[in-house]
Amino acid sequence: MQISLKKTTDILAELGRNKNDHQVLIGFALESHDAIAYGKKKIIDKNCDMMIVNAANQVDSGFGGDNNTITILDRFGTVTEFSPMTKDACADIIIQHIHSLSEQA
Repeated sequence: MQISLKKTTDILAELGRNKNDHQVLIGFALESHDAIAYGKKKIIDKNCDMMIVNAANQVDSGFGGDNNTITILDRFGTVTEFSPMTKDACADIIIQHIHSLSEQA
């Protein structure tokens, strides 16, 4: 079997290029190594205000399970790493960080 792939538009980068001053742009990245370095680069390259990095190779994390391990990076250089937790708990923490970031804008 052969599958032909075609490069598409980087939606997050396109949103970042067209972002207005009053908008807050949040990106998500799944990384298997150098997650923080890649996350910081993506914040700049894609003009994001926050990047949620998921650890692809972390035990008790990722697809197919109930837990995840996230690191939240923001445009101010803050890096907040979390231990594995339920995906519901991750969502609550992400919403709290978005709220805090929006208040700083």
